[in-house]
Amino acid sequence: AAVADAWTTRRDAALSPTWARLAPRRDHPHVFGDRMAAGVLLTLAAASMIGGGIDALVVAGSGIDSTIRAAICGAVALVLLGGAVALRLLRGSDDLRGALAVTGIAYAATCLAFAYNPQPLDDHDLLLKFTLAAGLVALLGWVAAVLVPSAVAGTIAVVALATAAGASVWLAQDQPTHSQVFVAAIGVGLAVALVLPAVGLLRPHPTGLGWALGGAALVITIPALVLMSRDDGFAIAAGATASAALLALAQEHRNLPAALGAFAGLGYLEVLLIGTRAVSDPNQQLVILVAVGVALLLVVSAVAVLAGRARPAALPRRRLPLGVTQLLLVAALVLSIVALFAGNTRDVRLTPNQLQPRPSQGSVALR
Repeated sequence: AAVADAWTTRRDAALSPTWARLAPRRDHPHVFGDRMAAGVLLTLAAASMIGGGIDALVVAGSGIDSTIRAAICGAVALVLLGGAVALRLLRGSDDLRGALAVTGIAYAATCLAFAYNPQPLDDHDLLLKFTLAAGLVALLGWVAAVLVPSAVAGTIAVVALATAAGASVWLAQDQPTHSQVFVAAIGVGLAVALVLPAVGLLRPHPTGLGWALGGAALVITIPALVLMSRDDGFAIAAGATASAALLALAQEHRNLPAALGAFAGLGYLEVLLIGTRAVSDPNQQLVILVAVGVALLLVVSAVAVLAGRARPAALPRRRLPLGVTQLLLVAALVLSIVALFAGNTRDVRLTPNQLQPRPSQGSVALR
């Protein structure tokens, strides 16, 4: 509860316990939001402002100089981000501030895209532009998460940070492998999930921690699935451990995206181990699948019954420096790094110069 309280801007003593903050109340929004209708309409408004405004500058304003278009986007971004911070003085403007902040971040990234426009623009420049834009979105997203505060901006910041890390590896390395790019992304996600709950100085949106962990769950799940698809033990162990860490994260923080990520990762692991590795007979595979399901059902039921009947210990237990969730996150990070050095000749290499065909070279397929 003390860690969770560090992430809330409310000083209401009645809301300090975690369970109390999770209960819906009329005077305080539920952790997943009471104002669903306003959220839907503001999301639609932000999408319309982003899509319509940027498309107008790209298509209708194609005859305007790129510097002027960059200046327009930069001015819009400053107005929107400044307005989002200034509206903190207006009570009840939480959702509006978040929508303005996210829209401003989108225009800031577009400003950078217009400002960096070398001619001729090759595929390496496109990758560099994408990397810089992702880094700018991550930076502004964290700033907005703290100053506005905006939980959605915090989520976008986590995803953009992992994307920028993977793209940076792709940009810096000569023909990097898929694993190198995705290990960089999953490393950022695991590090964020490990560090954020322990950060006590930041006090963003009341549900900012949950949203940020949801973004971390997304950037952990996708690389974990990619790692498990490789044909070596360390990569499978890294993806499986990352999925187990998401399961522990979901249990500890009541985080739905982490739970969905754990389900996807563990489900894929089950199919991978039983469907392609255990036996070749389809009938035996189905029998093993049912047996695993029954075993999981019995284990979970037994743990639930024992936990419900457990009595509090008479003596206080010594707290470990790291909990189960933190240990799993660290183990997944270590295994992901080790998986980079596990030999796999079938790991496909990527070349930045093949992201998009050059006009003078014709069509080139992405390898």
